[in-house]
Amino acid sequence: MNKKLCYALTVAMASILIISVGMKVHQSLEDKNRAVSYENASRFANLSLPEAAENENVETDPVLEALKKIDLKTLQEVNPDVIGWICIPDTVVSYPLLKGEDNDFYLNHTWEGEKRSGGSIFMDWRNSSDLTDFNTIIYGHRMRDESMFGALKYYKTQEFWKEHPTIYIADSSGVHIYNIFAAWEPQVSSIVYTQDFDTEEARQELLDACLAGTELDTGIIPDQEDRILTLSTCTGLGYNARWVVQGYLVREYTNDTN
Repeated sequence: MNKKLCYALTVAMASILIISVGMKVHQSLEDKNRAVSYENASRFANLSLPEAAENENVETDPVLEALKKIDLKTLQEVNPDVIGWICIPDTVVSYPLLKGEDNDFYLNHTWEGEKRSGGSIFMDWRNSSDLTDFNTIIYGHRMRDESMFGALKYYKTQEFWKEHPTIYIADSSGVHIYNIFAAWEPQVSSIVYTQDFDTEEARQELLDACLAGTELDTGIIPDQEDRILTLSTCTGLGYNARWVVQGYLVREYTNDTN
């Protein structure tokens, strides 16, 4: 190997190393800035969720009690696209819930509207903001640091589901509580991502697909009168399929409840 070729290879390898380090530093800064943004959201919302140990041996639901006091108006003063707050107790999933004019903007914008790779947790623009649709879809990225919807991958195991069986959403009307009944990998062309559920046949087709595909054995079988919540994220294995965790509405606390 002559000296010129050796020098060229050395420069190339050094350049690759510099670029690689630069990308890692950039991603680290992105992760840090995103974490700060969502820490600010919790602070603005005056939200302090209980730790797991605080949930044991209590007659009331401490997560519900915390969410009943959430200050969404302050978040909406920052961004009126904030429609609520979603959390899965004792996981990292605790974020403002956004809804934009399409399903693209909040893929790479935070709840504050700043452009960040992690984006936001957001509702399908076709869904009703009041969570009254038969199937409400909520999207979030599967981040490598397990933020956003990164933790949903753990619903492949019975143990994780048993320890984290419930999804909470707080909005201007109150708090909506869902029990998880399915977790699976549908294609992007699946009925899961449609919105035409005006007939009993269509609603049953969705339920049948969820129950046939689920990797969890929950023993829960929702019916056509239930309201379904679908949390959707990527699989990390390409663009043709998604990973979904689904619950059905079991309880609502409305702001006018005594």
